[in-house]
Amino acid sequence: MVIGKPLLSVEQIQNRVKELALKISEDYEGKEILSVG
Repeated sequence: MVIGKPLLSVEQIQNRVKELALKISEDYEGKEILSVG
C-alpha cells in the first residue's frame, strides 16, 4: 500500500547510510564501541 510519494530514493538512503557508517568508523577508530539497543 502506497500512501504518498517517497521523499528519498533507495539510492539516496543507501548513500547516506554509507556516509554515516564511514563517519562513525572514523570517529571511533581504535576505540571499543558499545551498542545498546
